[in-house]
Amino acid sequence: MKNQSFLWLMELVGTQKKRVITSMCLAVVYSLFAIVPYLIIYHMVDGFVQGTITDSNEVWLWVLAAGGSLIAKQAFQLASGLLSHKAAFQLLFEVRQTVVERVGHLTLGESNKKASASMKKIISDDIEKMENFIAHHLPDMAAAIVTPLMATCVLIYIDWRLAFWVLLPLPIAIFLQMQMFKDFNHRVESYYRVVNNLHISIVDYVKSISVVKAFNMKVDSHKKYRNSVDEHHQLITDWLWDSKTAASLFKLSLELGFVFLLPVSVWLYSTGDLALPTLFVFMLLGVGLMDPLNNLLQFGGMFSEMLKGVESIKQFCTHPPQDEGSKEQSISSTDIVFDKVDFRHYQAAQNTLTDVSFVAEQGQVTAIVGPSGAGKTTIAQLIPRYFDHQAGTISIGGVAIETMPIDQLMSLISFVFQDVFIFEQTIADNIRMGNEALTVQDIENAAKAACAHEFIQELPHGYQTKVKQGSLSGGQAQRIAIARAIAKDSPILILDEATAYADARNEVRIQQAISRLMKGKTVLVIAHRLNTLTQVDKIVVMKDGCKVSEGTHLQLLTGCELYRSMWEAHQRSKSWHLGGQQPELEETVATREGEQTC
Repeated sequence: MKNQSFLWLMELVGTQKKRVITSMCLAVVYSLFAIVPYLIIYHMVDGFVQGTITDSNEVWLWVLAAGGSLIAKQAFQLASGLLSHKAAFQLLFEVRQTVVERVGHLTLGESNKKASASMKKIISDDIEKMENFIAHHLPDMAAAIVTPLMATCVLIYIDWRLAFWVLLPLPIAIFLQMQMFKDFNHRVESYYRVVNNLHISIVDYVKSISVVKAFNMKVDSHKKYRNSVDEHHQLITDWLWDSKTAASLFKLSLELGFVFLLPVSVWLYSTGDLALPTLFVFMLLGVGLMDPLNNLLQFGGMFSEMLKGVESIKQFCTHPPQDEGSKEQSISSTDIVFDKVDFRHYQAAQNTLTDVSFVAEQGQVTAIVGPSGAGKTTIAQLIPRYFDHQAGTISIGGVAIETMPIDQLMSLISFVFQDVFIFEQTIADNIRMGNEALTVQDIENAAKAACAHEFIQELPHGYQTKVKQGSLSGGQAQRIAIARAIAKDSPILILDEATAYADARNEVRIQQAISRLMKGKTVLVIAHRLNTLTQVDKIVVMKDGCKVSEGTHLQLLTGCELYRSMWEAHQRSKSWHLGGQQPELEETVATREGEQTC
């Protein structure tokens, strides 16, 4: 899997191949210039000792040469960094664009498999690690490999005996490094899984903070969060504890070159078998020869972790898109037909829907009712293919929805759900929803029809007021959603508990708006308040994912025991009240509100 992830990464990097290769070549060049000052110092010390350098002009010439090499090193390093960062940022833009496009093509079912924290980790954290790898690790790795190799060649050329003692700790360091990387891949996978769970639990904890505070709970009472933190702490602690010996000895081995070099070089110098310039350059260059090995160790760890992130990005980006038709289909009507439809949610133990069949006819209102968990909302979500059913057929106008292009299917359907999302944009843009063909007058007409114009006019900047999720009341947000549906003017309308969060006053306004919206359309309604469904054309009764019966309100009262019991329970709930409050209050408010225009 890692090899496949690396090959996929290299395929992505291929779009910026020239910049990346040039950056690495420049890194090699600046690593060579880094060695030049040491050679100049060696030459100058040797010249002073041998007496071959006596002219101050020559000294200044060598000093300028050393300074020039340092300036050249910085220039090549800067050019390498600029190219690698430019390549990295362009690649990140392309990958993020691909990921975001994939998000738009995921079904709701696929989206639900991935927690929002996991998606954030892929889009932000994992892709950001790719930037570090391309912008920093690749050129630095090239320099970290070339610098010690060239330095080793120089030292061997100057004195192979001292070079042997300087390099003697290298096998020890490599062996210890291998011990540190023992079972490394498994640990990285565990670390990645634990961090992902920690991200999810943190997001869940933040979302539930209002409940935590309301019940005076402590942080530790959030079991999922506490367990994730403990698991992360335990994993890191065990990892550090298991690798502490090898890591400590590895760090020590990097310094052994000086320990070996010092006595040998002093002994050789005392016997007259070693020149002072050679001793000087080995003390300068040989002591730091092993440092790049430590950098390579860090690169190795970061590279493995980065590859794990690339694996997640690859799985996400290469996930097959939702199947859809290649060309627009001609439909004879907007009748919605469910024919023996089965559906099971991801990882569910049993079917959510089983053998469901009914017809929602064009120009009529079809209601879906039933106890909680009966599958009502799932039916509404299957029509626009938020989920894909596993058996049976769902068709619109005689055409199976799977054979339609997604764009065509979505153009046929408008939605008003109980959960309304308000984008952080202006009111006008929230109604327009990207449809640039709508004029300002079209938007205002839709808002008026949705009974939203009045409250919009009271906002600081009217239709140009910027809003976001939570800045509008539930009733106001619902009317914005209805205005969206009116502006879209699709032939099919799906209403899922559209008045669930509205008070009595707003519910009347919303129902007035919905009445305007429903005219001449194929309407599917999901509702718990049965008194709002007495005049609909057809009611489909669901229980435990199966259709129990269908018919009009009066037909079901006499022919369906489940519907009759639900109706009786609903009527009893209307008579329930607190502390002497009149049960007719809601009806009175609704009546008064109904006398007003929106």
